[in-house]
Amino acid sequence: METDLEAAAYMKINSDKAQTEPGHPNTLEVQRIYVLQEYKGKHIGKKLIQKAIETGKTYDLHYIWLGVWENNRNAIKFYEKQGFIKFDTHIFVLGEEEQTDNLMKLQLN
Repeated sequence: METDLEAAAYMKINSDKAQTEPGHPNTLEVQRIYVLQEYKGKHIGKKLIQKAIETGKTYDLHYIWLGVWENNRNAIKFYEKQGFIKFDTHIFVLGEEEQTDNLMKLQLN
């Protein structure tokens, strides 16, 4: 999403073999979603998720899924408000430190 002067938000979605993890056939992964701080609270993130949902429904996908750092309480709360539920976890490496992501999904059909 853009304003007159700058990009206000960004979302990256992956499907098929472009997804970051195997084992999610006929689904859509939201790999990245960012909203600039000054645009938070303006429902831009919700609009981006709604666009991902529309895309998933257009292609008759089973669900949308994503990974969110287990300590990012605001993001987890946001995704839960959009209907996502935790279904698993996975480890990722940030520098030399292992971190845990919660895997969350929103069932489409």
